[in-house]
Amino acid sequence: MLFFDNKDLTNVLLTARMQGGQLHLAKDEGVYLMLATGAWQGNDPVPRIAYAAGCHPQKNEDWYDTARLLAGGDDFIESLSISDAVATSVLSGRTDLRILITDTQIQVLTAATDRVKVAEYRQKADQLLASAVCHFSACVGPDELCRWRENAVRLLT
Repeated sequence: MLFFDNKDLTNVLLTARMQGGQLHLAKDEGVYLMLATGAWQGNDPVPRIAYAAGCHPQKNEDWYDTARLLAGGDDFIESLSISDAVATSVLSGRTDLRILITDTQIQVLTAATDRVKVAEYRQKADQLLASAVCHFSACVGPDELCRWRENAVRLLT
């Protein structure tokens, strides 16, 4: 799942709202959201682009592997419509934006900006590892694998 911090999205979402809410999700040199009409506004020095956590080529040393893991190996660009309710929630600072990419769809989600304590995160990670060791290898067929993935995503969000 791609994670976009609300602070990184402010310029992108404010401008997108004025232009009808259209964004592009792109993966090439990193994974990022940009305006559907372009990442720059005239002579404005503020880029209208927001990178997913861990997928910024200038800030994250392992961005390539992270981008490949979260968004697949192929480069792409997909149009996204961000509803006014989602934009308002993210711009208020109450939620961050998350994007789930599956083989058949791209889903835009929001999640509370509450930060998880390290101990809680480790506990959930241990639960997921135990589930993976015990159950993932026992999955038979794509339906069970899909359910396992959905449970893993739900556990981590």
